[in-house]
Amino acid sequence: MGPEEALASALFDAVGGTGLTCYQVVPQARDGGAAAEFPYVRIGRMVLTEWDTKTETGFDFAVRLHSRWRGGSRTLGQQMQATLFAAIHLQPLSIDNGTLLEIRRESSEIIDLADGEFDGVCEYRGQFELTP
Repeated sequence: MGPEEALASALFDAVGGTGLTCYQVVPQARDGGAAAEFPYVRIGRMVLTEWDTKTETGFDFAVRLHSRWRGGSRTLGQQMQATLFAAIHLQPLSIDNGTLLEIRRESSEIIDLADGEFDGVCEYRGQFELTP
């Protein structure tokens, strides 16, 4: 398992542990729309930058988590973002063949989409090392 997969798996487990449905790729309907039932969380853009030393293989990372829901208010999204914050921010996520050094939420926003949909975007940053 590569470092990107290991990080995604750790996030998937952390989000799933909250009771929220989590996807890396949202199921698609035949018309191209999402076939997933709202609300859900999607692991979005993930950027890893190596910071190896002579003895360690490590990565800085940034990852976006998208909370998606429909409704007449932002309340559900704010609750989802708070749940994700409690499960991920400064928590000891389990990374296969690695050690998480730190993970912090850097930003969060809620974007109004068409047809009463919302996208809550939280960006997390952190570092992890691979176990030799």
